[in-house]
Amino acid sequence: LDHWGNALSLGPVVEIDPKSNYNITFNLATLNPPKGHPSSAGSKDKANEPSQDTFQILMNEHIVFSSTQQAYPTRPDQVVIGRNDLSAASCRRVFSGQILSQKRLVW
Repeated sequence: LDHWGNALSLGPVVEIDPKSNYNITFNLATLNPPKGHPSSAGSKDKANEPSQDTFQILMNEHIVFSSTQQAYPTRPDQVVIGRNDLSAASCRRVFSGQILSQKRLVW
């Protein structure tokens, strides 16, 4: 995880079969509705209210990366999938794999 203002976080090497498809889930609190937003009101699902500093990547429902770093607030229109719109970054501008589908929880 290369997150501005924080030290680089590395996770373990995860082996994959290039012929297989994987369900990758990104959990970052700032991607969820802010506390008090109508879509999270009365929710019994604590996943709607993760710690504001927790970031996780799951592969086929198993945690393959977890980090604790301060997160920046974000709006739905600021989130992109498969590309990096920031010019100063340590990763490629566009994901080189194939995204078969994507979805985001509506809020």
